[in-house]
Amino acid sequence: TNQFEFNRIARVTTPQRAVFGVKGRRVRDAEGREIGWLIQIRDITQSWEAERFRNEVLSVASHELHTPLTSMYDAVSLLVEGPLGDLNEKQFQLVSLLQSDIERLTRLVEELLDVTRYESADYPLERRQTLDVTRTVSQVIDKLQYRAARKGLSVVTLVREDLPQLRGDRDRLIQVLENLLDNAIKFTPVGGVIEIGARVVGRSVQIWVRDTGVGIPQEHQAWIFEKFARLHTDDGEESGHGLGLSIAKAIVESWGGQISVESKPGQGSTFRFTIPIRPARESKARREATPAVVRAADASPYAAEVSRSNAH
Repeated sequence: TNQFEFNRIARVTTPQRAVFGVKGRRVRDAEGREIGWLIQIRDITQSWEAERFRNEVLSVASHELHTPLTSMYDAVSLLVEGPLGDLNEKQFQLVSLLQSDIERLTRLVEELLDVTRYESADYPLERRQTLDVTRTVSQVIDKLQYRAARKGLSVVTLVREDLPQLRGDRDRLIQVLENLLDNAIKFTPVGGVIEIGARVVGRSVQIWVRDTGVGIPQEHQAWIFEKFARLHTDDGEESGHGLGLSIAKAIVESWGGQISVESKPGQGSTFRFTIPIRPARESKARREATPAVVRAADASPYAAEVSRSNAH
């Protein structure tokens, strides 16, 4: 096989601060016996620095956008919910449309922040809490069941009750599941079936989401987990901003797991990811990661008014 078994980035402590990409795979003879390793070392300093600069720009821009978007959303919510006075039908339609657009932009900003945090290794340590996979899957299905039902989709659950409890971040698991199920709902035609399951495979818990949707062409599967990878269907449906699967991959790999896809056009898709039962030890880079930025400024001047109106 030509597939590499490991892929790492190494930074050399020199005045030039060179960065190298290191890949390797075992080499076997005609009888399958291991006879050595093939190692590929490539200088990626320029591309590494360009990528880091781009991520820094995205991170700063996203943070700067988040605060005004929060203020805009809170202000519009006051208009929609009525504490400032009733709107006529036309005004309500326009303000509701504005609220929907703000929500969409806010989701995009949050996704951009997630991407840059994971790629820069500055993401804060995830909470290590008891992770009940069975219960978490059930909660995610309950949340998305209405959307599936509106489209006439059946949701089948095949989650074993005897799964071991893990240590991890429940919110991140929910994020991965929601990304996968959201795509399944979006790309499965009316009357289709979505299956979500979980089982123990070796020293990992494997979770999968299978659908009877439009499927993904083979040539697209190689980059489906890349940033801004967007799929289109014959009816013009698009896969959001193209960040959901990239974020899911970053989260799963931060656990020491793997994520993959199997699909054929017209026959649906199956996404699988694993969570190690014994989570890998936190890397030194993550232990020394920069603490998360506290978003004290995100509290908009309208937030207190929204809270008061919701209390009535």
